[in-house]
Amino acid sequence: MTERVFNAYRETEPVWVHHLPISKYPQFPSLDHDIETDVCIIGSGIAGISTAYELITGDRVAHIISTLDLDCEFRYVPAYRHEADNKIISKGADYAGDAGIDAVFQKGFSVSGWDGDVSQEGAAVFAAQGTFHPTKYLLGVIEWLKAHPNFQCFADTRAMGVEEGRDNVIVWTEQGYIITAKDVVEATCIPLQDSSILAEMSYSRTYCIAIRGPRYDRLTACDDNNDYLVVGGCDHKVGQEDSLDRFEILATWARQRFAHAGSVDYHWSGQILEPVDHMAFIGKKEWKMHTYVITGDSGNGLTHGVLGGRLIADEIEGRENSWAALYEPSRMTVQHDIRFVIQLGSSTRDACSS
Repeated sequence: MTERVFNAYRETEPVWVHHLPISKYPQFPSLDHDIETDVCIIGSGIAGISTAYELITGDRVAHIISTLDLDCEFRYVPAYRHEADNKIISKGADYAGDAGIDAVFQKGFSVSGWDGDVSQEGAAVFAAQGTFHPTKYLLGVIEWLKAHPNFQCFADTRAMGVEEGRDNVIVWTEQGYIITAKDVVEATCIPLQDSSILAEMSYSRTYCIAIRGPRYDRLTACDDNNDYLVVGGCDHKVGQEDSLDRFEILATWARQRFAHAGSVDYHWSGQILEPVDHMAFIGKKEWKMHTYVITGDSGNGLTHGVLGGRLIADEIEGRENSWAALYEPSRMTVQHDIRFVIQLGSSTRDACSS
């Protein structure tokens, strides 16, 4: 039996712990002394680990997997978008094609394994989408980092605040120890002490299940006879709707379409932070010189975590990146300033004309 990950705060767990008990995770000590370092990264999810790797080497997912020879189920697969209204998904495929993405709408398209009562009218097909097992990927990268002389990691160490000084950045921990760094990266779901970014995002809860399906579905591994079909959705605004029965709704949805689906072995939920302009916040925090942030993933944490690692590493090391301005955290303040000037100008004109 797979060892379950103990979580004192909830009874749910993701499918990514399957075959990967906590005993297989690399172990790190807690911080028990003051230290100095070049870059302090707060957070050890995919954004934090990717940033650490990029600062030491500088690669992307497919290349990282090849370079480190990681066994994390990486492969390229097509992605499908199916809705009742074919006009919507057809137009979406056209827009994606105009942007250079290999996407087409196929009328009457059938997804492999979809043999339930719900008919398929067609689908937008997006070719060559990279997918991988996130836990296997992260454990592989962090095992490599663990052996690198320029890398240190501390577990069970909570950062309580970040403060920039004249020549450095100070991070103080719950235990009272201090980390002094040239730069700090907040690779956390919620940025520390930054109400300006928090005010520019909405917050939703999303739900996922892993339900058994035949091996031909080729999803994420379960056992010799089955794979796991991962189904997500039923999003709602945090604190505004009842979260009961969301997992059962997802299971029903899956069985209506995949008649051979079996038991739901894993179920979990997560927070979605959605910026008002739907672009993540990745880069230097407003009014800061050496404090960076990665947040606002819009439910695309794996993509933004890896992308964020590269963008932050490039900025810290002084390399130009053509994507940086798109994700610049201070962009929303600039937009607010422009709107204020326009509104002020309009009021002034009205007053003069009267």
